[in-house]
Amino acid sequence: MGNVKNAKRVAASGADIVVAQGTEAGGHTGRVATVALVPQVVDAVAPTPVVAAGGIADGRGIAASLALGAIGVWCGTAFLVADEAN
Repeated sequence: MGNVKNAKRVAASGADIVVAQGTEAGGHTGRVATVALVPQVVDAVAPTPVVAAGGIADGRGIAASLALGAIGVWCGTAFLVADEAN
């Protein structure tokens, strides 16, 4: 979800996990950056677990996401160069 409003809607519908996807995820998800969005979504949908996505490509991004309250991260583009990507 690219914003808190949609994250609340998804959590209220009974989703097991909410993905907080910042604008770094291709720029088509909204206007809020991942680092700003994740703690807002974590607070808004608790106790539903949140996975962070968007612009996370190394251990520092993972550590930051976990520190912001996410239970995990969704790394996409970082793995495009891997042989397994195809």
